Amino acid sequence: MGTQRARRRHTAAERATRTNSATELSTAASGGGQPLAFSTGGATLALVAALCSAAWLLFPFPLPPPPPPPPVTSSSRNNAPLHPSQLPLQTDDPPLPNRTLLCGRCGVWRMDKFLSDAEVDHLLALVAAHGGWAPSASGGATFAEVRQLRSTFPHAMRHDPVLAAIERRVAALTGIPVHPHEDMVSLANITSRGSQPRNGHFPPFGLHHESDGRPFRARTVLMYLTTVPRGGHTIFPLCGKLRPELKPLRESLQEGLLAQWGGPESHYQRHVAFDIASEHPFMDLISASCQGKFGVSVPPVRGSAILFDSMLPTREPNPLTWHAGCNVLEGSKVIMQKFKELPRGERSLPDWEPEVPYQNYVF
Repeated sequence: MGTQRARRRHTAAERATRTNSATELSTAASGGGQPLAFSTGGATLALVAALCSAAWLLFPFPLPPPPPPPPVTSSSRNNAPLHPSQLPLQTDDPPLPNRTLLCGRCGVWRMDKFLSDAEVDHLLALVAAHGGWAPSASGGATFAEVRQLRSTFPHAMRHDPVLAAIERRVAALTGIPVHPHEDMVSLANITSRGSQPRNGHFPPFGLHHESDGRPFRARTVLMYLTTVPRGGHTIFPLCGKLRPELKPLRESLQEGLLAQWGGPESHYQRHVAFDIASEHPFMDLISASCQGKFGVSVPPVRGSAILFDSMLPTREPNPLTWHAGCNVLEGSKVIMQKFKELPRGERSLPDWEPEVPYQNYVF
């Protein structure tokens, strides 16, 4: 999705620095260059988990992690209202698609036919009409953005009837109306970073929380415009069912991620980058998730979408929906994302403004 986002503001030099830091920390933890062995047995796993939380993640922020949320069962979250003000569709809009709950503890759903084939074709034609794809500043040629993103494309999107219908559908699904203090949809074309290391099963851009730099993002709808034959999964490693022997390691991963939870002094930075070639046990978990063997792992299918919560129903941050986009192994992954933020009047800091101004859909 994270991870993986066109608006990421970090330079290549910054990412390299963080990657080097992660390598040094992991090497120190493993005793002078010997990689930590992944094990699921008793004392070894407990020792590995303790080392992981202290060593793998990067430059901890001075803020303590937020308290854990109250437990939310699958049934209570699935039956809870999405938002106090459900929004009606227009009479000519198609009905909302059925949702499949992937993880009630986290709040992640999948919708198999969120976009029609005609809508997908229209969106791809709209991109082609505005110069096609161009390398992005954050991801280069393997994370391409619309070529005319900063010139004619936003104006075209604001006046496109198909985009207007999709914006209404997302608003109705999330219960949050379209408003000026959120970004319009963003599109990206993601291609392969190769088949090594780990046979290509890694997230090129690390893990991030959707509130990274945007603390009032409440829900996200991630739409897939292409089917990826191999790779490209969207993963949520803190979510989903878990084998009991892996519970200590995932809890250690969660604690480490919470230590990266930035507040206002860091402009709400909530992301981690790491050496994808590391033999660290956390990378074992993440690589397994990219293969659909751990956590929640969603393969890209044309027309489908996922909905996930960055906030709990209490409007406290949801600390479990850290996520990433895995390396594409075959084909290309074209996505469209809509980040739904709380309207300004519903925020705890109504005058807050992001570092990067909103590229809004309505004014």
